[in-house]
Order: sequence, then structure tokens, then C-alpha cells
Amino acid sequence: MDEYNLAPGELIIMQTSNVRLGVGSGSEALDEIVLTNMNLILVATVSEGLFKTRRYLKRCPLDSILCSADVPQAIAARVNSTPVLRVAFSEETVTVSFTEGGKRLADRWAESVRRAAAGNIDAIDTSELPSGTAAEIADFVDGAVGVVGAVGDSIGSALGASLKAQKPHAEKMAAKVTAKCPGCHAPVAGRKGQGVVCSYCDTKFVL
Repeated sequence: MDEYNLAPGELIIMQTSNVRLGVGSGSEALDEIVLTNMNLILVATVSEGLFKTRRYLKRCPLDSILCSADVPQAIAARVNSTPVLRVAFSEETVTVSFTEGGKRLADRWAESVRRAAAGNIDAIDTSELPSGTAAEIADFVDGAVGVVGAVGDSIGSALGASLKAQKPHAEKMAAKVTAKCPGCHAPVAGRKGQGVVCSYCDTKFVL
């Protein structure tokens, strides 16, 4: 789509409005964030005079996300009760706060970014999440479950029991593959499903 300047073979996976870049008083309003199979795109409209505005796109390549134990570093967290998405890129760490949708939306985005970066596009859940009051209730229930779990762990430790907390499944990177560039036929290596740029002719395509 021209409005996002997508590269050949680049596809939109999900997008969300009601977001801000950063957290708290120092944050900046964004029109939306967009996840593709190649980039995390931040979209903002900036005023440039009394009646003039300009739309800006910041493209953050998924192949520049840092990995720990082969897992892309994209996490959901709370900062001063605000749900945020944090993605560690090689040049910077991007923090996006969600003004609607609650922690569940932040969790969904973190999981989706990890899977897109790993090339596991088909595993991304794009179903609609609860909104408004329903989202707040779901978020409250999740928080209550976390508190109960923590209390249960304390009681279990006191009684000598072993109550093991379940950890979220780490999204492993897709298999490494080598393909021929459709532009110049040079060999290009990467992860299956990953968006790449040929170093010989700058052609962008998906492995």
C-alpha cells in the first residue's frame, strides 16, 4: 500500500491506533503502529504550521531486532500502570504505550513481533481482542490471577510444596535458508519467512 510505502513482498499483519511513542508526560502521540512481515512501522502526523501537517513513517526492520538465546527481544510490560511494548533493535529500543486495550493488547503485540521477526507469520493471532469495558475487565482478571498465583507460591513455599509457575513459550527463530534473489539471482541467506534485502542489487523479497 502506498500509504505505508511497503516494499515488494511486504504484507501488513496487524495495526493498532490509540498508541503513544514512549511513556508518561514525555511521550508523543502516534496515529498508529503497523506490523508487517518486514518492519514495525510507527506512523505520526506532525503539525508544520497553522494549517499544514505532514505524515511521518518510521520503519524499524524486524531483522535488526536483538536476540537472546535465539529469541527476538520484544516484551510487554507495565510502566506506572500503563501497558507498553518494548522492542530492542540494534540501534535503539522502541517503547510504545497503549492508551486502550490493556495489557492483553501489549502481550498480543509482543508475541506477534517475536513471531514475525522469527519468520513464523502463520502462527500470529490476528483475532479481535475485547475492547472498552470488556478489555478493562479482562485486564483486571489477569491481574487478579497473577496476585492469586503469587500468594499460592508463598503458601506453597511455606508448606514445602513445589508450585511451579508456567513460563510463556519462547518463540524460536525459524530455520535458516538460502534462496536466489529474484532480481540478480545472487544467493541470499536468512530465516524462512523473513524479509531481506539483496546486498548486490538492493532487491527486497521474502525468503
